[in-house]
Amino acid sequence: MTVKNRPAISRVINQGGFGCIFYPSLPCKKETKRNSNTNSSEYVSKLVKNNFSSENEIRIGKLIQGIPFYSLYYVPVIQSCTASLAKVNEREIKKCSIISGKSSSTATATTATNAAEKKAKRAIDDGSKKFILLKMKYVENIKFTKYLLSIRDKKHILNTLFDTYSYFLFSLEQLMKNGIVHYDFKWDNAVIDLKTGLPVILDFGISIPMNLLLDQQDQDQQDQDQQDQDNTDAYEAYRDYFYVYFPEYSLWCIEIHLINYVLNKHSRITPESLQGTIETYVDSNDAFTILSPEFIDRYKKLCYSTMERFINQSRKYVIGECLKHWNTWDNYALSISYLQVIKFISTSGFTSNQFLISFSEILMDNIHPDPSRRSDYATTRYKYKSIFYQDVNIENYELLIDNFDFDDFRSNSVKESKRNEDMFSQMSQQGGHASPL
Repeated sequence: MTVKNRPAISRVINQGGFGCIFYPSLPCKKETKRNSNTNSSEYVSKLVKNNFSSENEIRIGKLIQGIPFYSLYYVPVIQSCTASLAKVNEREIKKCSIISGKSSSTATATTATNAAEKKAKRAIDDGSKKFILLKMKYVENIKFTKYLLSIRDKKHILNTLFDTYSYFLFSLEQLMKNGIVHYDFKWDNAVIDLKTGLPVILDFGISIPMNLLLDQQDQDQQDQDQQDQDNTDAYEAYRDYFYVYFPEYSLWCIEIHLINYVLNKHSRITPESLQGTIETYVDSNDAFTILSPEFIDRYKKLCYSTMERFINQSRKYVIGECLKHWNTWDNYALSISYLQVIKFISTSGFTSNQFLISFSEILMDNIHPDPSRRSDYATTRYKYKSIFYQDVNIENYELLIDNFDFDDFRSNSVKESKRNEDMFSQMSQQGGHASPL
């Protein structure tokens, strides 16, 4: 008698407010030639609610798949379908909080809730459109910051940190060229693919298909009464992406916060609201703690002088002008992320090392309060390569390695990463969005 190998049980390996990650991938309810090859250990699936966010992630996934060799840089959704939960281990189903209706911290089933969970399972398997299955390539990985902290050699740590800057720069530039704003680049969304050793970018749940949004803007403006440029209904498409006013979130630039203000707070910006937004935006940003109080004060004043033209202007004007600089937004987030890290590299401060000064100047150009003065990707890349051709920077890079305090770097990097994630969760809850996985 021949015993066939049983397929591996799909298990919940992660979950959050958006849904549950199963590995190996769950099967689709209706198998087709197109999706049958994704039911294997080469794929994971994310069970999510069927809503705008899931539709958007599918849309972004299709755009990313048009980028040559995309799998070397990103992990997008490559397939979507209705899940066949009848083939899933019931114990794993109960662990998934969006099905059981319980928080992930209390996902262990009890007798009192078994009936409700079985009912939810039957409802989905009977063709309910409440949930959808998003499939992605399985990438055995380790979070970028955790990978850095696993390295014991100081030179290797710094080489990895600075080498991957160029890689992330290229990855985000390719998204921009294809009309995509990741919109949430941070260290928790960057991992090292253990198979290739390359960094890849995750989580496109709130990413913006900018070309589509701008096309929608043009259509809406044609339909809109030209005399009512603050009409709330005309901007509903924007609120799917600009869903919360939360200037504390440091990875979003000032113009993103202003768009969110006129969409979610008040249709008109006042001198007081602009000043308040700037104060919160700057004071909440840990990346600025490496800068002098005098510099921070100048930065705030430049923010105000740049953005005061939006005072008492219509929503249409503010949004239209701010969207002109969307191609700088991910580079801004990348620069903030690196500023947050390099402040832990030198205990004597970055101003004591010429290499860090040169690198910091590049990053500061990319977070300029005036978006028209930020460097584009090509200029950033050229400036970055140039600093390695200066003898003084080579010498200072070697000094940086010698003086690098690994224990201090480890402790502070972990805290910074957790702070960013906590801040995003707080912002998402305030805006009515669940935190991504």
